[in-house]
Amino acid sequence: RGLHEDDIQYLNYSTQPTDLSIDPDEIDGKPSRQAVQTAITQWARNKMNAKPANLYIIMVDHGLEEVFYIHPEAISAQDLKNWLDILQAGLSGQAKSQEIITLLGFCRSGSFLDDLSAKYRINIASAAAKESSYKGPLDDDGIREGEYFIAEFFKSVSLGKSVKTSFTDATTLTETFTASGQAESGNAPYFDTSLQHPLLDDNGDGEGSNELNGQQNSDGEYSRDIFIGVSSITGNAPGDVQLTAVTEQKFLGPGETTVDLLWAKVDDNSRLLRIWVEIKPPNFQPVGTGGTGQAELQLQKIYGLWNNSAQRYEWTNLTG
Repeated sequence: RGLHEDDIQYLNYSTQPTDLSIDPDEIDGKPSRQAVQTAITQWARNKMNAKPANLYIIMVDHGLEEVFYIHPEAISAQDLKNWLDILQAGLSGQAKSQEIITLLGFCRSGSFLDDLSAKYRINIASAAAKESSYKGPLDDDGIREGEYFIAEFFKSVSLGKSVKTSFTDATTLTETFTASGQAESGNAPYFDTSLQHPLLDDNGDGEGSNELNGQQNSDGEYSRDIFIGVSSITGNAPGDVQLTAVTEQKFLGPGETTVDLLWAKVDDNSRLLRIWVEIKPPNFQPVGTGGTGQAELQLQKIYGLWNNSAQRYEWTNLTG
């Protein structure tokens, strides 16, 4: 809790070991089913026993109910449960009480939570058991952010926020990002227009919560005291550019289709590469894939222009 970066156990398996953004020395192996099993049941056990620390398992790829795909193989919810059980049974001393945080970033990942729930575990799913998960914005290289919720979760983490707060922040953004222009029929228990609802289970009851109400023994009570590595307070944050102010909320009147001005300020303009908005029109309906792959929002990216006198980025006469 409040651990230094060196005290956290990480495992990195990449499907693209030749990607120039990945250091080959940081890749332990190709993501086969056997390699992941060995990593959890043996590698993580040995690391945690030798130097007790939290373990973070992050899984992002395709999924269906109770299944995570690592082409051409698959890992079932029961597989992952069994491997985590074996891992915890093999821990000794202080390692026994270290938290295991599992972040599942794939379609229908919520279907894993009832299997994975146990003491000293925080399980987070990016989407409910019947939902697709959505990719993030399209980058300039033509590749989309692989999983919107997971990306937003770690943005909050990098600001020194707890696992609970990071989950809440990312959930709010994800539900806004995937909101449609009309109410979803049969959308209980959420009763909103969003197509993706992240879930967190840390109280061991096997039922993930979308809203963390702060009541005793409810989900979120445990994860509010868990922090991952970095903190702006301690001065070792990565130094990302942050938004400091944005336009107040605006409402269009009947017949209006254009906003004359939107603006945003950042804390360090010299380090900002680019800033943009994406606009969802009225009655916009995101479309889930219905299969294993994440869905995408096909929206236009509109870049802001720097106004030096006002020291802010601006967008004028936005429509659509």
